[in-house]
Amino acid sequence: LLEQVVMRNPDYAPAWALLAHAYRITTNSPSLVNGSVEELRRVVNEVLPKAEMAAQRANQLDPNLSDGYFALGEINDARGRLLLAEDLYSKALGVDPGNTDVLYTYSALLARVGRIKEAVAMKERLKVLEPFVPVFIGNGALVSWVNGQTDAAIAMLKTLPEGSGQRAFSL
Repeated sequence: LLEQVVMRNPDYAPAWALLAHAYRITTNSPSLVNGSVEELRRVVNEVLPKAEMAAQRANQLDPNLSDGYFALGEINDARGRLLLAEDLYSKALGVDPGNTDVLYTYSALLARVGRIKEAVAMKERLKVLEPFVPVFIGNGALVSWVNGQTDAAIAMLKTLPEGSGQRAFSL
């Protein structure tokens, strides 16, 4: 559907950014990969260039659109280019400091590379903006726990809706 939207509205930057994000998350879909490394590699090699092109188009059309930089950051994160991903996430937050998708993803990157205190601070910003999203709460609790804030982590987990379970975690 997004491909149709950008074909009809080729100058609409938000649609290009969302298309880039959609392509990028396609690489996470277990239904597209039969479990083999070769199949996963094929999907990634097919989809990430499309995602990168769409994100670059979004940035070209609107350099003040946070989501374009965010999508490009996700792509570079997926490719293991963590420093470039961090630069792009920072740029996205520079454009829109309240972009919760960027705060969530950037804080996860910081946690994965061991910059826990920075990740916790970013999770706190995210909690102020979106206090009720289970995955944000779950990951905030995980990062707090890793940072030695066990009581805070437990308190966060107690606020999760019944049955949210594993869906609340995805570093």
